[in-house]
Amino acid sequence: REPAVDVEAKVGQWEQYDQWPIPGSTNVNVWLRAGAEGAGSLALSPGDDDRTESFVDDPNQFETAMINNPDQANPSRLAYLSAPLSEDLRISGTARVSLTASSSLDEAYFGAILVEYGPSTQNDRAGECYGEANQNDDGCYRPVEYRPVNVTQWRVTKGIIDGRNRDSITTAEPMVPGEMEQISFPLLPSEHVFLEGNRI
Repeated sequence: REPAVDVEAKVGQWEQYDQWPIPGSTNVNVWLRAGAEGAGSLALSPGDDDRTESFVDDPNQFETAMINNPDQANPSRLAYLSAPLSEDLRISGTARVSLTASSSLDEAYFGAILVEYGPSTQNDRAGECYGEANQNDDGCYRPVEYRPVNVTQWRVTKGIIDGRNRDSITTAEPMVPGEMEQISFPLLPSEHVFLEGNRI
C-alpha cells in the first residue's frame, strides 16, 4: 500500500506515512500553572493550588504583541513557558485547549497561540503576494516556494472560540457575567518539531 500522507516537520524535510497524526503519536496533557510575575509555566501534572488569573482584553492587540516578550507581564494576555527542552519535541495532530473561565460580559472570545521560542529556521509566511484584489478579496496569494528564514520565535498554531458557542457551534448562548464556564476548543492542525534548547 502506498503512503497516504506527506508530512513536512522541518523546512524542506519531507516524510511519508500511511496515516496522520503520524504513527506513535499519543495525547499528552499539559497544565498551565500561574506565575508570580510575568509568565507562568507548563507542567505535566496539575498544580496543588487553585489560583485564578485574569487579563483585560485589548481588541487592538495584534498577534505579534501577544507573543512578544512572553516572560514580561502584559495586562492584555496570559503567557505560560516551558523550561528549555532537553531534546527535540514533535507535535503531530490537533492540540486542544480546555479552560475553566469567566467573562465580565455576556460574550467573550477565548484564544490560544502555541509558539516556539528560540532560534530555528522556518518557511517565511511574510513577503510579497500576488493576485488581483476586489471588494471581497484582497487577492493576496503567497508564492508557492521555499523561503527559509532564521527566526527567534515562531507561531506554530493557534485557535479561537466565541464563548457564546462554548457548547454548540451552531447555537449561540450568552455567557453569564462572572460565572465560570468550561471552555474547550481546538487549535489548527499542525506538524512541528520544537528544537532542543528552545521553549514552548
